[in-house]
Amino acid sequence: MSAHELHLPTRDEVLRATNRPLPRTLFVAASALAAIGVLVFLIGAFTESGHDRAWQAFHVNWIFFTTISQAAVVFVAVQRITTARWSRPIVRFLEGYVAFLPIAFVLLVVDFLGAKHIYPWATGAFAQPEKRFYLQPAFVIGRDLVLFGIMTCLSVWYVYTSLRLDVGLIPDSVSGDGWIDVVMPDISLLPGAYDVHTAVHDFNRQHEYDYLHLATRFDVTTGKPYESSGLVTLRPEWQF
Repeated sequence: MSAHELHLPTRDEVLRATNRPLPRTLFVAASALAAIGVLVFLIGAFTESGHDRAWQAFHVNWIFFTTISQAAVVFVAVQRITTARWSRPIVRFLEGYVAFLPIAFVLLVVDFLGAKHIYPWATGAFAQPEKRFYLQPAFVIGRDLVLFGIMTCLSVWYVYTSLRLDVGLIPDSVSGDGWIDVVMPDISLLPGAYDVHTAVHDFNRQHEYDYLHLATRFDVTTGKPYESSGLVTLRPEWQF
């Protein structure tokens, strides 16, 4: 295993790496493909032969990408609530999916413009007469826009508050002399030799400020008389 010192990038280094402009060739190619996609959709949406297929394809893609984006934010919220540690390296990537949700809200408005080619209720076809009021187009569109708007605002607000700690409040480095006392009320240990390593990092474990390998080593031995079986904790206080 390598024992070289690990370099942790500073905030300035991260910003320089992520703020680099896209290569012009890639930008032009992506813009051209997007323009072609919009043109093909408009042709299909407003021609008699293909408007149903074009609008339904638009609807399916909207559901697919919006579901992934919203699910990513929900996944991040679950990791925060449970204070999960294993997912720290990927949480920031998943939080980035929230950027699509405001766009998805605008696309939902576009989706409703072609409602008659997508939804049966938009044409007045009700499979169950008792749902006639519930499936009135104005009522469906209104409540969907309001509910999805609330979901989008909550998701953006949540990710904003989650990132705010790292972006604005956590320093890049900590300097100066100091000490940290670690006190544990009791530890149930089997006889043997134990090493203590210590690290100082932020709550999200995204930024490690200091690490001390092999801070101390101690032995746990059996006393006399020996216990015949089981593990006995005498509630000692361990202080390093």
